[in-house]
Amino acid sequence: MAVLWQHQSVGKRYRVTQAGQTVRLYRDDVCHSQWNPRNPFSGHLWDLFCLSLFQHKIENVCVLGVGGGTVINALMSLFPGVNIVGVDLDKVHLYIAREFFSVSKSCCLVHADANDWLKKQKPQTYDVIIDDIFSEVNKIPVRAVESNVSWFVKLLSMLKTNGTLVTNFADKHEWKHARESLTQVADIDMYQFGMARHVHCENRVVHISQRDLSTKQVRYQMRASQNKSLDRLLDKGVLQYRKIRV
Repeated sequence: MAVLWQHQSVGKRYRVTQAGQTVRLYRDDVCHSQWNPRNPFSGHLWDLFCLSLFQHKIENVCVLGVGGGTVINALMSLFPGVNIVGVDLDKVHLYIAREFFSVSKSCCLVHADANDWLKKQKPQTYDVIIDDIFSEVNKIPVRAVESNVSWFVKLLSMLKTNGTLVTNFADKHEWKHARESLTQVADIDMYQFGMARHVHCENRVVHISQRDLSTKQVRYQMRASQNKSLDRLLDKGVLQYRKIRV
């Protein structure tokens, strides 16, 4: 493994490494991103964000928590020409995304606090919102924004009709807290929910939409697409997906 770049800033230690074609971003020894341009879907955690997105036309995407840009690159590979805005509070992450993860210049990267940035956005703007805002405590990844009622209300209001919100939770405890908040959101019965997991991770990646998020429909649309990698990973059990209730 080669170290491509190291940096110390405002009490944070950054490291970008490369093994073969795979590039990884670490902040304070926690891996925030992993990307292989020759094998975009190689069975890592970030594959989970794309599982339900084959079902509808995607034009505008918001990614909250860019990191190195793994999810942005994955979406660009699946949906060429999609308009993506990525927001991250860590300016160093945005530099790394451009310089080492080759995030396309066609994507708008914004250095801002997600809460402040969201207050300025118009409702019903995005087909997909990715909520992956993470920090680290004692070298353990944790959500950096509380998933409370107001947070969900704002994110869901920004979705177009049949849009999809995908939110990453570090473990079952974070998801349990978020689930309680979701039950208090007005009109939450209008939405369906899918749970995506990786066989080797504690993360819960939850898909929320008014579309059909049943396992049957998600797998049907995935198999009908040109990309077969995610379908094979689901068959092998590396990735897991199921419809859930809140």
